[in-house]
Amino acid sequence: MDGLSQVRGQETRAFMGSTLGDYFDAASARNANREALIVPHQGIRWTYSQLHAKATALACGLQRLGLQRGDRIGIWSENCAEWVLTQYAAAKAGLVLVDINPGNRVSELQYALQKVSCRALILAARCKNSDSIAMLREVVPELELCCPGGWRSDGVPLLEYAIRLGTQRTAGMLNFDDLLVPPVPSEVAELVETQTLVLSTDIVNIQFISDPTGIPKCTRLSHRNLLDNGYSACLTQGLAMILPEDATAGGA
Repeated sequence: MDGLSQVRGQETRAFMGSTLGDYFDAASARNANREALIVPHQGIRWTYSQLHAKATALACGLQRLGLQRGDRIGIWSENCAEWVLTQYAAAKAGLVLVDINPGNRVSELQYALQKVSCRALILAARCKNSDSIAMLREVVPELELCCPGGWRSDGVPLLEYAIRLGTQRTAGMLNFDDLLVPPVPSEVAELVETQTLVLSTDIVNIQFISDPTGIPKCTRLSHRNLLDNGYSACLTQGLAMILPEDATAGGA
């Protein structure tokens, strides 16, 4: 935690020193055949084993695109199974998932992508009855003229990939399922090596919050933030959450 501040309260339990990716791996190994994710409106009921396999494939798919530890990947969608997959995949690959408000309009989308320097954006075809693909084309008019990953835009110069949800094909975009092909052993080995470099204090999620100025501000959440907040929420609700064996001493 060098260079970072902490506020120590009355809590005496150990910090969770694990990363979200490592914790997810351990939970999946312990509960392989138990249901992990149920999404009724998509007809999805995945066990931990199924969820883990898909998240690992997606993490390898994102690395296959050239995304590296610390890169930001936005997701612009309402609640769906792909959102969950992307968060765990990002955690395993050391990427930062950026939550973009489904209600954003063109200028707000461009602001968000520029503000956090997204290299990739996963998007639903529609969000809140709005045509998300049409709005992205306003930000990146080059989409329709180039192959996926082959365009650069002055509006969002660091954005390289648009990845759409659903089965329909869109010019200039990859499909989410394109990244879920089973990885080869060398890709899994690369992911494992990357995951060993990820720290619990690394940022894993960025969220935009409102501000009196009218300009959204970013809040950055680390692996530790998400895991310890999740543990505290479980305590509040009287639920059980098993701490990883490598939790480090200290209060938060």
